[in-house]
Amino acid sequence: MEFILRKGSSMKKRILFLALVMVMIFTLLPVSAFADTVKSGTCGGNLTWTLDSEGTLTISGTGAMTDYSNDSEVPWYSSRSSIKSVTIGNSVTSIGDYAFYECSSLTSVTIPDSVTSIGSRAFDNCSSLESVTIPDSVTSIGYGAFEGCSSLASVTIGNSVTSIWDNAFFECSSLESVTIPNSVTSIGDQAFCCCSSLESVTIGNSVTSIGCGAFSGCSSLASVTIPDSVTRIGEEAFRNCSSLASVTILDSVTSIGGGVFEDCSKLKDAAFGGTKEEWEATGYTFPSYVRMHYSCKSLDGHYVPVEVKEPNCQTTGYIIYNCNCGNEYTETLPKSHDYVFSKTVAPTCSEHGYDLLKCSKCGAEKKEYHDDELLQHSYVVSAVEPSCLVGGYKLHKCSVCGYSYKDELVQPLGHSETNAEAKAPTCTEAGHTAGTCCSRCGKIMSGMAEIAALGHDFGAWKQTKAPTCTAKGTETRTCTRCNAFEIRDVAPTGHHYTAAVTAPTCTAQGYTTHTCACGDSYVADYKDALGHSFGEWTVTTVPTCTEKGEETRYCSRCDATETRDVDALGHDLVHHDGKAATCTEAGWEAYDTCSRCDYTTYKEIPATGHSYTTVVTEPTCTEQGYTTYTCSCGDSYVADYKDALGHSFGEWTVTTVPTCTEKGEETRYCSHCDVTETRDVDALGHALVHHDGKAATCTEAGWEAYDTCSRCDNTTYKEIPATGHSYTSVVTEPTC
Repeated sequence: MEFILRKGSSMKKRILFLALVMVMIFTLLPVSAFADTVKSGTCGGNLTWTLDSEGTLTISGTGAMTDYSNDSEVPWYSSRSSIKSVTIGNSVTSIGDYAFYECSSLTSVTIPDSVTSIGSRAFDNCSSLESVTIPDSVTSIGYGAFEGCSSLASVTIGNSVTSIWDNAFFECSSLESVTIPNSVTSIGDQAFCCCSSLESVTIGNSVTSIGCGAFSGCSSLASVTIPDSVTRIGEEAFRNCSSLASVTILDSVTSIGGGVFEDCSKLKDAAFGGTKEEWEATGYTFPSYVRMHYSCKSLDGHYVPVEVKEPNCQTTGYIIYNCNCGNEYTETLPKSHDYVFSKTVAPTCSEHGYDLLKCSKCGAEKKEYHDDELLQHSYVVSAVEPSCLVGGYKLHKCSVCGYSYKDELVQPLGHSETNAEAKAPTCTEAGHTAGTCCSRCGKIMSGMAEIAALGHDFGAWKQTKAPTCTAKGTETRTCTRCNAFEIRDVAPTGHHYTAAVTAPTCTAQGYTTHTCACGDSYVADYKDALGHSFGEWTVTTVPTCTEKGEETRYCSRCDATETRDVDALGHDLVHHDGKAATCTEAGWEAYDTCSRCDYTTYKEIPATGHSYTTVVTEPTCTEQGYTTYTCSCGDSYVADYKDALGHSFGEWTVTTVPTCTEKGEETRYCSHCDVTETRDVDALGHALVHHDGKAATCTEAGWEAYDTCSRCDNTTYKEIPATGHSYTSVVTEPTC
């Protein structure tokens, strides 16, 4: 931009110009340019650092950053908690050991592609760092470089990194996935240990060694494939990967350390690219529950279900899988109830409320408890008095659930000793000698030796109730020493019957009734009924053409009768010819009548009515249209009138073009007929063009201002004749 101060500008204008330039300079500066530098210093032979008031740490200069032996040597150590972002200049070649150790507020860092190495513990415990991109220039990630970065969810490792040192990403608990590029040849011990959110890992095909505990404690990792470049897997490399379900190890592996897959409780399948013999040569053995697949380089789509049995309420089901490598396993399907909602049960003092579900097939029940509060107990309080050996208390017992507790305890009373006189034995109770006992509970304190009961001394049996035909009698005997007695049964005497004979009839059996004096009776000796003795059939109802008649016969021994049907006679038909219907008169079909009754099959054929054919006369512009209906019998009529169409004129077209002074003419034509309409078109009038006037001269004519028409030769031109010369004289006097 060029500014030019014109000659003669005032001092005021110059000052205004300089102010404008300053405003433009400040407008172009970034916001950070206004942040104050809080601290600064050096951090390498040719490197300096500044920390501004916004928490941005900037490393500038050329070359490598200093490797510090511990975090307290770092020049910004005392300000580390206020560092929020780090910007590393484009000429810095390394990030030193402990450089940003425990910068707990650091959320972002920019690493330029001039950096070739990241030192040990460079970003250790940067707990707020969420993502980092390691450029392709970096070849080495140092020991514990990002250890404890608990918020680090995303990391991009550049394609030039050859080694990831021990503990590089230890306890990065938010890291969900990682891709190790093909440039990496070794993964250090515990490099990704305890990355509890790590769900997927891709190991590059140049890695030859996986260190001890490299992925131990990655509890979200579900599967892993070891590429065919790896020859060694260190001890406990994948220990306690509790979600790991499958692992694929290609045949390049020759050494596997102890406990590599220990505590991987969900591990079910392991594929090995080599033979069984080659696997056994590694010296590693999976637990018995892991299905081993030899000569197998992928588990994707490996198992094929070959037999399925669906579970039901009573029995489990199963799926039998066969594998291309020869493996077979059976998956058990648990019993399957079809639960439907039954009712909701409110909470009590001992159980939460729940929805009761019932299986629609077998009736099995299941409770789904609510997240509600238990009700208060409803206590009933009762007092329990103390006894000699047991204390007293107040018992609080819930009347709903039975829960109880005791309080207000009272000590036991202890025994109260008193003298006891001797007691003689009776028939049923023992006696005892004299002694002492407790007056409350009766416990014997001394003496009171037991004297056995005497037993009863019964007399002879006497009948107390006589037996009957069906009921037992009783006998009783009594003890001579007491009023005790015993009772025993006497058997019934049995029935004594008399017989009465009932003779058979036509319809009822004969029999003999046996009756006892006690009133009991029974019937036996049955004889068959005699049956009816019927006479001849006689007509009692005469049959007609359509209804049956009836015959009757009578029994000679009783008043019983029997009837039977006599077939209807049927019609005695007379035939009649038919007659065709016309347009106005009904006809009938051929029919029959009966000579004995009013039966007939007569069926009238209604008049056909007129069957008209139509001839349509279409409407014109000036006349109605209509339809003529004509029947084959000659009848006809006209109907369905349609209004005249009226003329349908098209657009107006000019047939005589108007001029400036004379009218023209337009014509339009009806599309239905040859009728036309015409109308005048107004004269156009002159299209005037104005011309300026020109004054006449001595020798040339002029003219007045005038108009001409652009369409015709009309003009108002009026010429002004030449004026002719009008001389003045100048006398020139003669000289000598």
